Amino acid sequence: MGSTPDHLWDLTMSWDDVDMLRLATDLPIVLKGIVRGDDAVEALKHGVSAIIVSNHGGRYMDDACATLDALQEVVKAVGGRCEVYMDGGIRSGPDVVKALCLGAKAVFMGRPILYGLAYKVSAFTAGVRCQR
Repeated sequence: MGSTPDHLWDLTMSWDDVDMLRLATDLPIVLKGIVRGDDAVEALKHGVSAIIVSNHGGRYMDDACATLDALQEVVKAVGGRCEVYMDGGIRSGPDVVKALCLGAKAVFMGRPILYGLAYKVSAFTAGVRCQR
């Protein structure tokens, strides 16, 4: 995990925690951070309603796989049994189209929007128009 501060990781988390959530609520559970097909299948076994393929922006793990590569594996593994979303590496409209073509039901993006807002609102609105 490279130079990631230890407090960002809870190594005690397990599938039992997902089971606890499932027992605590009837709401859909969407699990973020799945990047492998076998974990996606395991998530389904534990009652997850949807999966967000995400490497958390690649900020926390030096060797994180690219989300587009992970997306293909996860979509294939779940075989339509749940919706799969993607987060990470999306910088433009064409990036969104690629993810949708590879099986994502929806795509989340943060950095381009936040950069536009940090710069100025007119840049933000121009950026949103570019995504359409």
